Amino acid sequence: MSRAMPLTRMTLAASVLAGSLAACAQAPQGTAASAAASAATASTATTGDSPPPMSFAVFGDTPYSLAEERALDRMIPTLNRAAVDFIVHVGDIKSGQSACSDELLLERRRQLEQIRKPFILTPGDNEWTDCHRPEAGRYDPLERLAFWRKRMLDGWPPLPATFGLERQANDARDPLALPENRLWHDARITFVAINLPGSNNNMSRPADPDLEREQRMRANRRWLDHALASARSRQSAAMVLFIHANPLLDRAREGPIARRDGFHGFKADLLALVRAFNAPFLLVHGDTHSYQFNQALRDEEGHIVPNAWRLEVPGSPAVSWVKVTIDTRQARPFMPMQGQAMSLEAAP
Repeated sequence: MSRAMPLTRMTLAASVLAGSLAACAQAPQGTAASAAASAATASTATTGDSPPPMSFAVFGDTPYSLAEERALDRMIPTLNRAAVDFIVHVGDIKSGQSACSDELLLERRRQLEQIRKPFILTPGDNEWTDCHRPEAGRYDPLERLAFWRKRMLDGWPPLPATFGLERQANDARDPLALPENRLWHDARITFVAINLPGSNNNMSRPADPDLEREQRMRANRRWLDHALASARSRQSAAMVLFIHANPLLDRAREGPIARRDGFHGFKADLLALVRAFNAPFLLVHGDTHSYQFNQALRDEEGHIVPNAWRLEVPGSPAVSWVKVTIDTRQARPFMPMQGQAMSLEAAP
């Protein structure tokens, strides 16, 4: 397959951030058809040629307690009955204060296995980056991520073969190949999931975390390049990106704050991707537990990027989910609807 042009090159002239990104960006190997370099490329969606509406369900940052576990048990049958094509949990299946033990993670897996629809789980910070905390058991975060990949990544109800699910790689020896990074398609919409956790994207953590973060961000950038090329080859009418972290889109992009912002590079990559795709785009995340749906992505001059939306799903102590319907025939194609939050019964 041909080499896709990296996203950072697409906005080299336009982005004031490109200088810092170009130093760490690397061209992907073996990606799909080449992505266009111009941010002004015409939209992939054409009038009168949009797919019919489709829907998915998404939730995250739960369960954190025994009461939330019970509420999730009561919510899962509702998810199973929902008129959706698939379900996504955006990460944090435990609290940051609970032990990162094999037993607890596998207990959460057994609970989520009650979901009968096609299911995608992404890693949150509480499952690995925060496991070094004393209250979490002082685990090695990279060892916990390796365990998550081995025991939590596979075996869920699969997406239909027609969705063409791809994984970045299945080789833990390659730091630029993250098996949790995935890509699939439904109704001419491209869906992407990457490993972008909270806790400031694992910035300034023990055991040389900056190297971990830099390698993971290069892998994420390579996967987004591939997703863009794949979306173009399929003439996708919209794109949805799932991450765990709230990337703080309204945080300063330059200066001292930016230098302490673990999401600084991702936000530049995101802006480049949205510009290059030039069709409806939705970022879905959790992390800060407060439902919001808005247009928060801004360009270098502070202007709202018109084709991009952001959805944050509710989280602990709320146990709830969001149904997202996508109709690319509409001017505002993403239509989220919150499900009723489950009541928290007192634990004995």
